[in-house]
Amino acid sequence: LLFVFSHGISWGTVLTVYVSEILPEKGIGLSLLVNWFSSFLIGMFFPNMVDSWLKMSGTFLLFAVVSFAALIYLYDNMHETKGKTKGEIESMFLY
Repeated sequence: LLFVFSHGISWGTVLTVYVSEILPEKGIGLSLLVNWFSSFLIGMFFPNMVDSWLKMSGTFLLFAVVSFAALIYLYDNMHETKGKTKGEIESMFLY
């Protein structure tokens, strides 16, 4: 439940909307490809992780820790884009 909760309040639910505001069309496709590929890898390796020394609770604990780390990273690096023009958004990401 912790993994599902942390995924739901972090990158999982806003990926498509957020990247469409900050990236060009090729970047949107690439970011969604990486997201789907990551989901595919989780689906492929989940049974092996459960059968290994991690068991069910360890596997979900690992997913929760990674999701929580992503939440912290995104909290520091994700910029608010509501009400901003495309030019203002682009200038926010030029370091």
